[in-house]
Amino acid sequence: MRPVKLTVSAFGPYAGRTEIDLDQLGKSGLYLITGNTGAGKTTIFDAITYALYGEPSGNNRKADMLRSKYAEPGTPTEVELVFEYRDKSYTVKRNPEYLRPKTRGEGFTEEKANATLYYPDGRVVTKLKEVNQAVTEIMGIDKNQFTQIAMIAQGDFLKLLLASTEDRKKIFQKIFYTQNYAALQQALKNEASRLEKTYRALSASIKQTMGGLLCDEDNVLTIEADKAKDGQLLLPDYMELLEKIIGEDEAAAGKIKKDLDEADKQMETVTQLLEKAANQRAAEESLAQARNELNERIPAQEKAVKDLSEVSKRLPEKEALQESVVQLNALAPLYEERDKKSASLLMIEKEIGTLSLEITSADETVAKLQGEISRFKDERAALESVPADLEKLKAEKSAAEADGKVLAELTKAFDDHKTQMRKLRAAQSDYEVKREEAESKKAQYDRGYRAYLDEQAGIIAGTLMDGVPCPVCGSLSHPHPAVKAAEAPSDAELERMKKQAEKAGAAATDASAAACRVKAALDEKANQLKTLAEARFGSTEIDGLEGKIGDAEAKLAGRIGELEDRRKGLEEKLKQRAKIDKELPEKEGEVDKKRASIVEKRETLSGRQTAKNETEKRISELNAGLPFPTHKELSDEVRKKQEVISAIAKAVDDAKAVVDAGEKQIAGLKGRIAEAEKLLESRVEIDEAAEAERKSELEGRRKRLREQGTAVDHRLQTNRGIRRTLSEKSKEIAAAESRWQWTKALSDTANGDIAGKEKVMLETYIQMTYFDRIIARANKRLSTMTGGQYELKRRDVAANMKSQSGLDLDVIDHYNGTERSVNSLSGGEQFKASLSLALGLSEEIQASAGGIKLDTMFVDEGFGSLDEESLQQAIRALSDLTEGNRLVGIISHVAELKEKIDKQIIVTKEHSGGSTVLIQV
Repeated sequence: MRPVKLTVSAFGPYAGRTEIDLDQLGKSGLYLITGNTGAGKTTIFDAITYALYGEPSGNNRKADMLRSKYAEPGTPTEVELVFEYRDKSYTVKRNPEYLRPKTRGEGFTEEKANATLYYPDGRVVTKLKEVNQAVTEIMGIDKNQFTQIAMIAQGDFLKLLLASTEDRKKIFQKIFYTQNYAALQQALKNEASRLEKTYRALSASIKQTMGGLLCDEDNVLTIEADKAKDGQLLLPDYMELLEKIIGEDEAAAGKIKKDLDEADKQMETVTQLLEKAANQRAAEESLAQARNELNERIPAQEKAVKDLSEVSKRLPEKEALQESVVQLNALAPLYEERDKKSASLLMIEKEIGTLSLEITSADETVAKLQGEISRFKDERAALESVPADLEKLKAEKSAAEADGKVLAELTKAFDDHKTQMRKLRAAQSDYEVKREEAESKKAQYDRGYRAYLDEQAGIIAGTLMDGVPCPVCGSLSHPHPAVKAAEAPSDAELERMKKQAEKAGAAATDASAAACRVKAALDEKANQLKTLAEARFGSTEIDGLEGKIGDAEAKLAGRIGELEDRRKGLEEKLKQRAKIDKELPEKEGEVDKKRASIVEKRETLSGRQTAKNETEKRISELNAGLPFPTHKELSDEVRKKQEVISAIAKAVDDAKAVVDAGEKQIAGLKGRIAEAEKLLESRVEIDEAAEAERKSELEGRRKRLREQGTAVDHRLQTNRGIRRTLSEKSKEIAAAESRWQWTKALSDTANGDIAGKEKVMLETYIQMTYFDRIIARANKRLSTMTGGQYELKRRDVAANMKSQSGLDLDVIDHYNGTERSVNSLSGGEQFKASLSLALGLSEEIQASAGGIKLDTMFVDEGFGSLDEESLQQAIRALSDLTEGNRLVGIISHVAELKEKIDKQIIVTKEHSGGSTVLIQV
């Protein structure tokens, strides 16, 4: 990439539009960018970087800080760069986001950041993101890589020269993107830590499990078991002891079960004897009780039979009442029919009343609708002309708006004319100032020239030397040389005065030409304004035109307001007309529906009147044949008869139930007596007290055996669970320990934590490869700059085994054969070493990027610390870089460089604010 032309406007210290024709510098060689501190030397590289990537080169400057503080409010902030890449020319133009004056009115508005890229084939790319991507694709590198390759900033690379391994690692990480290796190191460390925690947790879990071992207190293995629970036994010994305890408990559990089965059999025999004794005693008691109850029950049963016979005598009365109820219930449907007819009669009468009211209301509604229809027709006729009136109004408004555009164009033309008048006055004033300055400089030169001629003899006398012939008389001695007047200038002073006069005259000429151009533009604006004024007002006079425009705009505004009010009124009328057109047919249809409804309702009313007469006739016929006035009185009579029937039936049923119950009770007592007598026939004598005592002893023995069995079962379940858990976890912990050990070894290797060896991390090891290549490239430059005295070397052996190493840098002094730290170099030697290292890094990054082509490089400052010989060596090394069509720009204000480098970009900081650029080739 070679920049051809750079144009900056209101950018950094450059207040106005400044064009830098870099093509004048040629395609190869050294050139110097020189000027006062703060004039804007480094800003040239900032502008190139900003044009390409949308950001300046330094991290301490942001794109929104680029607008010049010296710029006029109306001067746009922008950068345009024409550059060549692989023999093709591209143009990129950018502006940052900044505040600019509004084009109309007062105040400021925000100018958005924008970018445009022009390809050699005419293609154009716009928008920031798309242009950034396109430039990166063309160049093959991003902004960070470009600044690292194209700009050698001595201060930054001195840090790289003197940095420790840790600091240098951070620098290389950003340059060569080695963060992934650091991430791998951390991932391995995290995984090793996680696996260690897993192993420790498993170990703790196993220890906790071993502590749960249970052993009978009376067992001789108790002492060993206590040691196992305290963690004093190894896992194999623990497992052997556990098997012994489980085996003894299993044997004890078998014996307890056998003893408990024997005790259960004995308990079953005792229980059966006690139950038989209790049954015999209960049978004797039941026999005596049943015989007593039977003797008491027989007289009561005889009385119940007699009571049943008396109650049964009322059964014929019950049958007569039942027949009467049947006859009365037969009349119930007639009562129901009469009640339904009466209810129906009431509904018919209500319907007749409702229909009469509805017919009256419908007649009134029809009359009302007919009145509304008549009014709608009259109003519709009055609105017939509204559409035509609205179209006519729109035509009037269009004419008014067209006149408004003419007045707006006149206003803009008038404003442009006033603006151009101000520019003309400013240009004329500038011309007057520069003309006066040119006349002053010319007069000063003329006076100096006359004094120079008048005192020529004195000037020649100033050059005479004893033994050297006089250019006038040839004498070798000069006893009385002429004395030059104090006001007479020297040749150099006269030449300077001449250049100043010529420069001032040129500036006055340029200012005159500029004023002429502004005057021509003013005349053009005036002609345009007069043409528009004549078309609108019939006059070409500019005086008083602003008032005419204002009056016309005011009248036009009033006219447009009036037309708008009329438009709104007509549109409301048009809406009303549309509403009538919609509602009129609806109301006419509603009248037709109402009339049809009235006819239908009159026919329904006639039918309901006939139904009323027929219903009244049937009700009269039913009333003549019914014994009771109401259905309720009939129901009351039936209910009374049913109550007597129910009472008779209940009395008979109750008496019969008493007889049946007595018979069942007597039969049951006789059965109990027979069963007890049969049971007592095989009666056996049993000693209940002895058997009860024996049962109590057996229950105590069974309880003790069950408690022993429960304790043994608990120990077995617990110990078997421990055995099962340990068997599973022993395999798991072996696998966890193995994975942790080899992961930790890999992590220690990658993170440089191997005991007794140098602390070299994986990322550092990768960076060492880059560093070796950088040093190899740097030594070519350093050898040239130091006359072969110094050679950079990466330190092979770490200073200690505790801190990180691998990127420490030493220097070999070939004059005395010593090898020492680069920190021991002097200031000038450090500059040479850091410049060489920076150049080596730039070449390595360029090589790593692959296939890129940068034909321009900048070196910023640092030459002030070099002596004459070192300066020559540094320039010779930089000149070597220009081979193969490469330009190298040195940014410096060192005076010696101005004498040694012919091609220069001179940046001057003006006292009035802002900077200017002059290219000298």
